[in-house]
Amino acid sequence: DVYKRQVDNLIEEGGNLLKLDAIEHGELANRLGARGAPAFVEVRQGTVIRVHLGALTEAKLRQMV
Repeated sequence: DVYKRQVDNLIEEGGNLLKLDAIEHGELANRLGARGAPAFVEVRQGTVIRVHLGALTEAKLRQMV
């Protein structure tokens, strides 16, 4: 889908972005506050800055990375 391609493109461009399978890594997803899909967790220097649940535009994703 288009949204997955946007995220994958940002990763390929070297964006500071990681994908996490919340089903496979449920405990980590819970610790990060990712309680929906998609969820974006902004982390800086080991600290969760914010959690966004739901889709983001490509421009908003680029602001996060």
